[in-house]
Amino acid sequence: MKKTIISFFLILPLIAVSQSLPMKVVPQPKEAYFRSNADGFALESVAIVVESPNILSYQIDLLNDAIEKAGFQRLPVFENEVPINYSRKIYLGICSSTLSNMLDSIPEQNYKVSSDYPGKDGYILDIYKNIIINGSDLSGLINGIYTLISLLENHLGNVSLPSLRIIDAPDFPERWVYYPTNFLVAQNITNLKANWTKWRELKLSSPYVTDYKFDFITEQPKRYTDSITSVVKFSRDLDFEPVVGFFSFGYSNGMMYFNPNYAAGLPVRNQLFEIQDVKALLHHTVNVTMSNGDLESHNGNDFPGFAYIDAPGVKSFLDTEFKHSGNASVRFELDRGNTNYRVCYRTPVSPFKQYHVSGWCKTENATWTSQARITAINTKGYTLSYANSNIAKTKDWTRIDITFNSLESDTVYIYWGVWGGFSGKIWWDDLLVEECAFVNLLRRDGTPLSVNHQILGLNYQEKVDFDSLFDPKLGRVFSYNGEYDSYHTPPVLTATATGGLKEGTKIMASYYHTAVIYDGQIMASTTEPSLYKQIENQFIVIDSLFHAERYFMNHDEIRLFNWDYGDQQKGMTAGELLADNTQKCIDIIRKYSPDAKLADWSDMFDEYHNAKKSNYYLVNGDLTGSADLISKDILMLNWNTQQSAWQQSLDFFETKGFSQMSAPFYDTDQNNIRKRKEQTKNTKNFLGMMYTTWAANYNYVQHFAEYAWNHAPYIFHEPLPTNKIIADGVKLDLQIFGDWMDAGWQLSEAKCYYRLSPNDEFKSVDVDISKLPDCNTYIMLQDSVYSYFEYYITATDNHNWTTKVPFGENTSFIMDLRGNSVKMKEPKIDIRHEQNQIRIATYEPIEEIGIYDILGNNVVNVGAIHELPALVDISSLPIGIYFLKIKTGKQEYLRKISVIR
Repeated sequence: MKKTIISFFLILPLIAVSQSLPMKVVPQPKEAYFRSNADGFALESVAIVVESPNILSYQIDLLNDAIEKAGFQRLPVFENEVPINYSRKIYLGICSSTLSNMLDSIPEQNYKVSSDYPGKDGYILDIYKNIIINGSDLSGLINGIYTLISLLENHLGNVSLPSLRIIDAPDFPERWVYYPTNFLVAQNITNLKANWTKWRELKLSSPYVTDYKFDFITEQPKRYTDSITSVVKFSRDLDFEPVVGFFSFGYSNGMMYFNPNYAAGLPVRNQLFEIQDVKALLHHTVNVTMSNGDLESHNGNDFPGFAYIDAPGVKSFLDTEFKHSGNASVRFELDRGNTNYRVCYRTPVSPFKQYHVSGWCKTENATWTSQARITAINTKGYTLSYANSNIAKTKDWTRIDITFNSLESDTVYIYWGVWGGFSGKIWWDDLLVEECAFVNLLRRDGTPLSVNHQILGLNYQEKVDFDSLFDPKLGRVFSYNGEYDSYHTPPVLTATATGGLKEGTKIMASYYHTAVIYDGQIMASTTEPSLYKQIENQFIVIDSLFHAERYFMNHDEIRLFNWDYGDQQKGMTAGELLADNTQKCIDIIRKYSPDAKLADWSDMFDEYHNAKKSNYYLVNGDLTGSADLISKDILMLNWNTQQSAWQQSLDFFETKGFSQMSAPFYDTDQNNIRKRKEQTKNTKNFLGMMYTTWAANYNYVQHFAEYAWNHAPYIFHEPLPTNKIIADGVKLDLQIFGDWMDAGWQLSEAKCYYRLSPNDEFKSVDVDISKLPDCNTYIMLQDSVYSYFEYYITATDNHNWTTKVPFGENTSFIMDLRGNSVKMKEPKIDIRHEQNQIRIATYEPIEEIGIYDILGNNVVNVGAIHELPALVDISSLPIGIYFLKIKTGKQEYLRKISVIR
């Protein structure tokens, strides 16, 4: 990962759905078909019927906007009784048994919508004589409404929608978009609402939202919190609940706003000084002075005094025309075929001391594929400085500075140069290496300063023997706190006039300083108690504004850790220290939001990623074992991008009991999204994906929405009517479409599974796929006694994805081949509200039918019925709840029914 630049623009309209797909809905539904022999639904004399219209007011307005845009009048909304002049209805419900019964009245496969079917965020949408949307939950119902809006936009004829059925639910319950933003900028809020609206229409479930200023939200003006309040209300109306990011351990600059000393520290031990003119003058114990740092000594293209300079006379050249000072510099001519262009200086150093390195640099049309910087590496290959030098491609002489801590090293290699040089030129001159002190000095309880006499061991006291010592530029590079640089003029320890530090006194100072990673990244201390109090104070405000269902802890790329006194006195390993910090964050969340769900980045807990048993940046020790010590309630956002470790990483968290999501895209293209999904298909407790961009590139959100919801092959098959009569076989026609986002997609096979008795095993026949998208198969029936036919269809592609219709693990199409009754255990009851009838199908003669009101009064009674199915007139019944009793020769059945109109 890398630090996000929060710069957002309004996202352009999404690309159109592939024109070859017969149903223009994004994302593609799990099961969908048009009815070939049914009339469409005319948008005339239509009303919307919904049990709780208030919770859907936003979506109903969107639906009416789409209807109005199509040239029709906005539809009225009713909760129960609908005036008689509205002959067609759009019914909206959640797990509604009434709507399921209405679906059952259509002579097709019957489904009961529940929280389990089609499932979370799922719905059934049916367009026949009425439009019915029955959701498994509120989000499912809303998803169905968005599908209906798409149908209005893409499939509306002159006045009517085609008759069809859609049964739909996502592959993943969690479908997020990474969306940090600056809530202080009004235009950002406008763009946010436009983008979120479009993404919710694509059936995404949540945005991940965060802001650098969350870490110091108590300092923000009222317009900032007003913007958050507006966004939260908008997201609730939209059904697009934000996942809120906080606790930025790793990229912790925002936490430094109140006190830059909260940064994690590196130790400097027993650094030698001598008091001269009341100032502590640094005395180096190891001489690191360069003999030829000014590059004035040379022999042709060779410069003595260095470990090496890459390829003199081939890559590197003496230049007496362009130099910063004196008479000479070294020039590198970058070429695509030659990888590295470096000046390397080897020097002994004293362990746990701070060093300053600088050099003057000039560039001309210089480009590289890796980096151009100054850095230091010890003899074991351990990098000691990670600060970016930010060298421009073309610029006149500029001074570049870094610092590093030698840590346990006694010898280091210092580099000025380019890795992966590609073209252009770069010059270096006036190189410097020196020991330094107190740059980015930290002053807090966990980073104590100790000043002692070199020999006598006397301890000198601040404000008694020397003035208060602090770095006024620590974390104050710009006009606000929290931004650090690698080097600036450091403070000087100054003796007081009355203290014990006299002229010539030699002292040993031990202290802690922080270090910058790349472009200013700073890590916060994990052991400073007052920092947790500060974090808690900010979280109280965050939680009061968002009341989020899920909080995302941002443990990510923690690159400086477990060195300072506050860390070491805990007596923990780095992994234990990280787990302890994670629990402290959870404790703060639980204190104010006990039911909130948790999430975190995976890398610092992943032993196939940044928690490997190896050196990771400036972390003291490794982080192995941390995943064993944290709550398994944390949803892991697995962003391990190492292809060789993908599966190991997924397996690592799966075996430890974590649920997971992936974080695909990473500013690549849809292929990355598809591959990451394919990779996770066999991972248990895998909940979804988050579209993850570090460049605010949302051009592939539609592709992401498709892959997060569904996958090819897409099967379109209108099931045979349940009462179809066929002479000697069954012919099944269907269409199979591929992944329009994948140029390499191929269909591997398609099969039809069938049986002629509910007690038989399924048999299979191949589907002819030679003329895609049109496919068919024919099943011969040789025995005339068969009256039962059950089947389902599967298609498998070259990515080993298999699609099945009808949708659902244990579903299939069941029909009566010759008009005979297929035996069922219980009567089939269809309430036909439009015809004021109840249709009752049984496989035994009916002796009596009775309908009773809720007081037990018999309001309808029908005697013996010999012609099945039975049709019972209910036109005399008022709207309400009743009980239907059916008596056959063997049994009585009692069912609760609803009469609505």
